[in-house]
Amino acid sequence: MIEEAQSILRNLFSQTITAPPIVWANRELGYLTGGCYCSNPSTIILINSAFKDNERYFFYQRSEVIAHELVHHQRARLQSVKYEEIIAYQTSPNRFRRYWGGVFRTRFEPIIITLFSLSFFVSSLVTQLNSVGWLIRSMTLITFTAYLSFLLIRHYLAMRSFKSAARSFALTETNPLKTLLHCNDQRIDAEAQKYSVARAHG
Repeated sequence: MIEEAQSILRNLFSQTITAPPIVWANRELGYLTGGCYCSNPSTIILINSAFKDNERYFFYQRSEVIAHELVHHQRARLQSVKYEEIIAYQTSPNRFRRYWGGVFRTRFEPIIITLFSLSFFVSSLVTQLNSVGWLIRSMTLITFTAYLSFLLIRHYLAMRSFKSAARSFALTETNPLKTLLHCNDQRIDAEAQKYSVARAHG
């Protein structure tokens, strides 16, 4: 199980990441979460117990989830926020997830999106019962659309910088992802800026 994840990491980053204890979990993660890296009070990786007897769970493969969390383990000391999920999602075999998987940077952002969606549903019911419900529904939809647009645009800009940094490192490094694995947000931003300036000057 660990070896499959390590194989993914070696192919991507040309290195092996030492794994902390991996614990099967259910209640701690929730129904839809595949895995979680925890460093407080002790360093462990929680994996949904649905993976115990199955290689796949919903959209995810067990080896992909473990590899994803091992990336977080490797990068924990960097305290990255902007590029953390983007780099971790490079372990996915799915091209869509590799690009869009890092839209949410914190565990609160998908919760906010879910709350907005539920609010829109509730306001739709209110519309049927109350003549002023349309105003609540409109405001909910506008807020949901604005927040989702913010997340998508923010992620698009971060991915553009990430790819620029990767192209910059590719000029001097055999494996840019190996270098990016050890870079914090500031280093990636600086490298992306350097690449953009170099391109502008031809």
